[in-house]
Amino acid sequence: MRFVTILLFAVLTSVVKAAEEEEAEFEIIEAFDFVEVNENGDSIWFKITSGNTCEVSCRLKNTYGLPDADDSLRYKGKIIIPSEVTHDGTKYSVKGIGKNAFYYCTQLTMVEIPSTVTYISDEAFGYTSISSVTLPASVKSLGVSPFYGCEKLTTIIVAEGNESFTVDHNVLFDKDMTTLLCYPAGLEQEFYIVPASVTIIESSSMAYSKLKEIEMTSVETIELFALENCYSLSKIDLPSCLKNIGWMAFSDDTLLTSITIPASVEDIGDFAFDGCINLQSINVANGNSYYTSDEGVLYTKDMETLLRYPQGKKDKEYTIDKNCKTISTEAFWENPYITQITLLEGLDSIEGWAFGRCTSLDSVYIPSTVRVLNGEGSIFFNTASLTSLEVDKANPYFVSVDNVIFSKDTTELFAYATGNEREFYSIPDVVKKIDYEAFFFYQHLKKIEIPASVDTIVVFAFACVDTICMLDTIVCKSKEPAALMHWEVFENEGENEYACYENTVLVVPDGAKEKYQSAEVWKLFKNIVEESDVTGIDEINAESTPASVTKDDRIYDLQGRKLDNKPENGILYIKGGKKHLGI
Repeated sequence: MRFVTILLFAVLTSVVKAAEEEEAEFEIIEAFDFVEVNENGDSIWFKITSGNTCEVSCRLKNTYGLPDADDSLRYKGKIIIPSEVTHDGTKYSVKGIGKNAFYYCTQLTMVEIPSTVTYISDEAFGYTSISSVTLPASVKSLGVSPFYGCEKLTTIIVAEGNESFTVDHNVLFDKDMTTLLCYPAGLEQEFYIVPASVTIIESSSMAYSKLKEIEMTSVETIELFALENCYSLSKIDLPSCLKNIGWMAFSDDTLLTSITIPASVEDIGDFAFDGCINLQSINVANGNSYYTSDEGVLYTKDMETLLRYPQGKKDKEYTIDKNCKTISTEAFWENPYITQITLLEGLDSIEGWAFGRCTSLDSVYIPSTVRVLNGEGSIFFNTASLTSLEVDKANPYFVSVDNVIFSKDTTELFAYATGNEREFYSIPDVVKKIDYEAFFFYQHLKKIEIPASVDTIVVFAFACVDTICMLDTIVCKSKEPAALMHWEVFENEGENEYACYENTVLVVPDGAKEKYQSAEVWKLFKNIVEESDVTGIDEINAESTPASVTKDDRIYDLQGRKLDNKPENGILYIKGGKKHLGI
């Protein structure tokens, strides 16, 4: 989770592609009202904002508001934006550059902005290849991160007479230099002193910079993503007046090894240290009224909430504080060293992804007092080595059976120990709901049986990663297809998101095939067979095709397992939903 903007764009791109194949669940819509050709022959898309004003826009966007992936080459080289355009007899003054207008146009190198433009919106130039920007005197407002990910940007100029912004050594500030708005990511310098007048470091303002060390004296607020992806940043001394650290503020600062939170800090946003793979210690200065640290682990002042276990902390074992009641979202996220986390009686809740991607974690014991598991995601998301999941027998809310966690009445399945080596698992026939990411990264499972009692399967329940995990067979016992919350229930996070739907055999009760073929999500499976097709001996045909077949000729044995070669010598196999006889 845990996702930076470029990753989010890649994910949304995948979603859009899948949507087109799934009857446009995620609609691609036109984001413009008209297109005009400028004096250089470049097509520019515009959106009308009032009776006689317009803004530069992207051409197509998806329902998340981002430009469509196939639209990334719509602007190339140098683009000259006209100050006014005429469309259908009406003259429009170009007043702005819209949200994501040039987003991810990686071949865009220069944009000439007219003096009529008064605003530049969120991520308008995100991930372009521009190297310099001149803001006209007319520009009065900038959206969030207008130059996010512009790793070639070295020069920012503010035209004389601009009353809203100023520049100092190519760094962009508001007029009175109290807010740092953009430190160009392309600058080569390794050390920077933030001017003493600055009290706010704006969202994403220093993202992707090459800085190794930052010094600041008067900063009170570091906003979200502010220092994100500063891959070379190894030292930062936070000022004693700092009050707020934003969401993902230091994310992916890969060289940062330790950090001290000043006594003045009142709020630290979620995921502030995500991706800091070498961060071994989060310390808190004496006198802080909101936070404290235990062996470099960040807690709230009362020790009741464990906020963050450093991703680079190399200890193999850790025991939570005896006063801890909550382990927060992503608290141990992506720590590759920890093998055992001891949870004590008195712990009340473990939030989503708390132990996510702890790839060495091999066992977890849930105390009797734990009342809440999961949240927005599985607490055991992608825990590759996890083989043992146990719940104290006195726990009134949860129970573990064969290293699988259920609600106490076993009607809801919460988490499967994905590191165990069994290849087949039959879900108990009292389970009604399979929860969010319950089986995510099931490395060894090849076949799973879903009982007729299951009526709901939540998003990512059986999602897998690349070819590391892939179900050969899914056996559904219900004649009525269970409600699937989204196509991503069986998503493959590799290059082909639909690999499971294309390769896995879905076995359904006799007479239910048509229902599954017409049910949402289930209909995506290309290989739906009825039980009698697998276990009976009717409709046998002899085929004399070569023993070696391609992946497009997918074949399976009678247990629904995918075969690499066609059987010979009278052995039955399944192809195209029918049984055949190898000869």
